[in-house]
Amino acid sequence: PAISEAPQRQAPPENTLQEAPPPAAPKHPPQLILPQICIAPRTAPDETKSLIDAAKSSPSAASYDALGASFAQHKLTACAASAYQLAARLDDHDWQAHFGLGQALVIRGDKKRAADELEKATELNPDSAAAHEALGEFFQAQDKLVQAQAEYESVMQLDAHYPYAAVHLAEVLIAQHLKDQAVEPLKKAEALSPPPDESAMIELQLGQLYAASKESTKALEIGRAHV
Repeated sequence: PAISEAPQRQAPPENTLQEAPPPAAPKHPPQLILPQICIAPRTAPDETKSLIDAAKSSPSAASYDALGASFAQHKLTACAASAYQLAARLDDHDWQAHFGLGQALVIRGDKKRAADELEKATELNPDSAAAHEALGEFFQAQDKLVQAQAEYESVMQLDAHYPYAAVHLAEVLIAQHLKDQAVEPLKKAEALSPPPDESAMIELQLGQLYAASKESTKALEIGRAHV
């Protein structure tokens, strides 16, 4: 008789439960990667050194913003830029980080990146007169007078008493040969009671504008006051 084949042993059923993947490594914020000269600045006061320690122990956008501001205050511009970059990396919606970084980049001459950072700061916080003023000053320095005018007008709408905004607005209007429109901002600047030297400059500019617009009486009054 035919020999029947021995039944094959069946492999034990595979465990249908898949092993859980290993837990993902916790995401840590970026470590302090400032240049060594910034980590241990010899010229920085104790306050800045305390802020460095705080950023090391508890990295956050706020801690790096504070550190960047301290570096900027003590003219350590490269270190300020590095600190603000880390703040923006931790929170890309932190307008102060982009604002501070933009200002630092202006000083360092990186115009393209400075414009990008300052514009982002105004986008994230359109109610910041300081951000619009800084962007206006940047555009004015680049002879982009129309853009500068728009930023200074935004400053005046947000805070009519913001220092120098009215004077800067008048300057870009005069540069665009819009002298008639420059009178009102200068009058507003004069009403803010600036320091004597600035007040004298504003009055002289007003005198020149009045003379150009053939308002000779007002021009003479200002001229006599400075004789």
